[in-house]
Amino acid sequence: MYFQQSKLSKAEWENCENPVSLEEKQILHLIRDGFQNINIKYNDNQSIAQYMKIEHTPEIEVFLYIKYFKPLIDDMTSGCCNGGGGGNVNFPISFTNFLNTNFSKTRQIKKNDSIRLSNLDTNIQKQRKQIYEFVLLDFCKSIFSLYPTTKKLKKTTDVCTHSISFYIYNLIQLKKIHTVVLANQWVIKFVSHVINFSIERTEKTLNEFIIDIFNHSQEYIENNLFLLKYENKTLYDHQKQLFGLFNKPDTNGSLSASRLVFYTAPTGTGKTLSPLGLSNRYKIIYICASRHIGLAFAKNAISIEKKVAFAFGCETASDIRLHYYSAKNYEVNRKSGGIYKVDNSNGTKVEIIICDLASYLVAMYYMLSFNNEKDCIMYWDEPTISLDVNESPLHETIHQIWKNNTISMLFFLVQRFLPKQNYWML
Repeated sequence: MYFQQSKLSKAEWENCENPVSLEEKQILHLIRDGFQNINIKYNDNQSIAQYMKIEHTPEIEVFLYIKYFKPLIDDMTSGCCNGGGGGNVNFPISFTNFLNTNFSKTRQIKKNDSIRLSNLDTNIQKQRKQIYEFVLLDFCKSIFSLYPTTKKLKKTTDVCTHSISFYIYNLIQLKKIHTVVLANQWVIKFVSHVINFSIERTEKTLNEFIIDIFNHSQEYIENNLFLLKYENKTLYDHQKQLFGLFNKPDTNGSLSASRLVFYTAPTGTGKTLSPLGLSNRYKIIYICASRHIGLAFAKNAISIEKKVAFAFGCETASDIRLHYYSAKNYEVNRKSGGIYKVDNSNGTKVEIIICDLASYLVAMYYMLSFNNEKDCIMYWDEPTISLDVNESPLHETIHQIWKNNTISMLFFLVQRFLPKQNYWML
């Protein structure tokens, strides 16, 4: 790792300006907005009604089901039965009744809606893998393909129950997605029948089904690309706990009591980005001995227009540099109309200041000159860096930080997982 405590180079500064991808930006917005609403969620996948951008009525819902989904359902179930519960597989009566639902009495849609839907046929087929209902039906088709289609019924043990468990688990998880709005209710009903019927046919108890999933958790859960693609995007539990902790008033009704937080969670679960949410209410002094971690965090913060300042290799407050978003006083370029020269001495708009160890005290005094101490948080990422050796140039710097620090709300972010709880409040 690169622990040099020096000023930012031109290349490092310019790299912070490169925006992240749209997908990454959505996650950053989720973390930022999650501070006010810890149950926030979103999903990029659309139902067919959302994709078509048409008025949602019962008549149109039935029309879409008959036109796009019912032929697929009839095709996948006809290999197992004749649509009336006969054939090779005996469907439950409720399932059979569903397959034989008569839609003849349903009101017809308006002619202009029918023409508009017909014009979208080509686009729907191209976007088929992005439409929620088609994804569900693809999993259902995979399940039915595992059932025997000959007239002589084979035993359930002849069916690849491991694969069935995989598809059933995916269907159950995808069906839980509530943020895909206007999902076709008839497709959802079919999926429910398929799940119940498939679990019963595998002849496994619920406990056996859960054990099977647990035994193949790496394939079914951890490395399941389908779930990663279609799942709801939400905050991690440790982020919900964290934001709830700092949104919870104390006994005196204040939100500014002193806190010491030891923050741990699995690697790659957004711990480093959590200050984006905290900065909605508090001023953050983000400190890390590893230069690239601080710069990566800065890039993410700038991508969602957080007001950021930098303190790297600083000896005095005059060495601190403000990003354009956080500049209050500046000169304008007469030719371009853009910002020409920033007054770095005025940090009243700064929400997050990112610093190395050597510059922490300078950054702290700078932030306290514009903000109340109770509104500031020291967020120390990887505080154990250099503490695994007997001698290091950083040891004296760390000692001076602890000796002179006056911020009472402190974070220690450690790349480690503690199974029972993620926080200790002192």
